[in-house]
Amino acid sequence: MPGYQKMGWLKQGKIPIKLQFNSLSKQDSAMELPVMDRALFATLAEQCRPLTQGLHTPITKEFLLWRYSDCPIFPYGFCTDRESYLFVFRLKPSGLGLELRITDCFGLDAQKEINLEHLRQELKKTQEVFKVNFTTHIGHFPIPLLRKTGSLPSLNIGPLLTLRDLNLGKDFSRLLTSENWGFSLGDLEVF
Repeated sequence: MPGYQKMGWLKQGKIPIKLQFNSLSKQDSAMELPVMDRALFATLAEQCRPLTQGLHTPITKEFLLWRYSDCPIFPYGFCTDRESYLFVFRLKPSGLGLELRITDCFGLDAQKEINLEHLRQELKKTQEVFKVNFTTHIGHFPIPLLRKTGSLPSLNIGPLLTLRDLNLGKDFSRLLTSENWGFSLGDLEVF
């Protein structure tokens, strides 16, 4: 029995991931991830609203700046139409090639629907510029970010989520069901 289970931690399960293969040939990226435009990101961060339901990280400008602009662990990039969406990503080399990991996606205006066509065009352009081999995002996301996934379901290949009841009592059992969560890959990858 692993040590974390001896200390009262329970497995909730592996995080569901959506996966899109872009190119099977490994190649060097066309360019480095440019330095994030902090001023523009800060302006957009004030407008961000979560798109998922369920338990998720509270979204504030300060948190988003700390998490993505000022993060010393990984460099991040973002794409936006400056009106309806902001998605944040990072590039991650792996044994399968270069991954474009969509760590978060936010709506910017509650009155506007996300311009999904523009978002997909920006995503495709980003995939081509960086010559990524595959793209990933959280599997239970409410809008279909990735095309060409066909009937591929979300795959339970992400990090293992473990939980421990500290003081919730009977409400704790709700957290063992993934439908009650609204996390993103960005919520989980640093911690």
